[in-house]
Amino acid sequence: MADWPVSLTQGPLLSSYQEEFPDILLRSTMDMGPAKVRRRFTAGVTKITASYILDATDLATFETFYRTTINYGATAFNYIHPRTLASVVCRITRPPSYTPVSGTHYMVDLEMEILP
Repeated sequence: MADWPVSLTQGPLLSSYQEEFPDILLRSTMDMGPAKVRRRFTAGVTKITASYILDATDLATFETFYRTTINYGATAFNYIHPRTLASVVCRITRPPSYTPVSGTHYMVDLEMEILP
């Protein structure tokens, strides 16, 4: 399995980082009283949104990683979790978007999922 490239920034911008717990509950509405709630799964997918500032060289490295190494997001990869610093298995769930922030730097926005 591939790893997040070591030459790229390892931590995202703190102001852009967002993490969403998996939704593993099933709710059933009752005729009277509170809803019944139970777990649907034993494990779920955690969603992460993060942005990175990359220069032109790093952007080329990221594009090669995305297009070739992980096959446009179809293949999972090892990633260091920004909050826990543990190694997790991730997959990019939406094509990345780029925004120029200067003549040589770009903000890359990613949506990923941590696989159970």
